[in-house]
Amino acid sequence: MWWILLYWILAMYGAGTLVVQSVRAYQRRRHVAAYGNPEPVVYLLLVENACETIEGSIRWILGSNLLHRRECRIVVVDTGSTDGTEDIVRLLQVKNEGLDYCRVPSEDEVLEVIRNVCFAEPAIGCIYDLRLPGTPQAITSAFLDSPSR
Repeated sequence: MWWILLYWILAMYGAGTLVVQSVRAYQRRRHVAAYGNPEPVVYLLLVENACETIEGSIRWILGSNLLHRRECRIVVVDTGSTDGTEDIVRLLQVKNEGLDYCRVPSEDEVLEVIRNVCFAEPAIGCIYDLRLPGTPQAITSAFLDSPSR
């Protein structure tokens, strides 16, 4: 007898979730119809020897933007990988038009790429540093302290 109650609770939870998701989808469609598509999102991925994680990171970003129906652009900035990171990104570029790859030899050029990508177009920018621990703070502080910003 208790399993009937459990099934009923699960069915009500599923029905409630379906209603909530349907209302949210309707509200999103009305918002897009009234105001146009939301601003695109530009993701900047700083990588070095990330062949084990780069494909999953890119697919996760593309999947999350597909769910939210946002236009996205992903720029992979490679700071000297010696593994197959470039090959993986090049293979993913064939199927994804909004994916760019850039190889830079120095930190100064990384900062220049950040300036060019983040300020070149009106978009929401997200920077993910997938390199060694501690580098996000170094890049962020160098970027914020630079006089040419």
